[in-house]
Amino acid sequence: MTGHFMPSVLTLHQLAEAKAKPLEPRVLVFAETPPDDTSRDKAYLIIDPDPGWDEVARADGTVSARRGRFRVRCCGSGVGQAALALDAARGAFLNWWPYTDPRFGMCRETDAGPLVTDKSVATDIRYSFTLTYEIND
Repeated sequence: MTGHFMPSVLTLHQLAEAKAKPLEPRVLVFAETPPDDTSRDKAYLIIDPDPGWDEVARADGTVSARRGRFRVRCCGSGVGQAALALDAARGAFLNWWPYTDPRFGMCRETDAGPLVTDKSVATDIRYSFTLTYEIND
């Protein structure tokens, strides 16, 4: 490691949630899966913490870099709402620097999942995309 450490998983999770909150009320933002009655018939994001990972690129096996990561579930009761949430998330996190310390990199989208349909409640079908964001140290 280069002598500094990425802030905690919880810190990044809280910063990501705060960054997305201004999207409300057009797109709701949650830090965990919300109760069905608060998200039904609305576009919404769920910000999920992620442990990130350590890169080991040195011959001695020591960590050479750490990646902070979080995921954003872009959801809705219809495909259009999920797509609206996806576009809103991409706009919110584009070129975002979560930390003021210049040793830490800019947030960048590293993966995007396909549309998923959740039919676990037959009377309340939900749709979602998942985006993954990383920050380098």
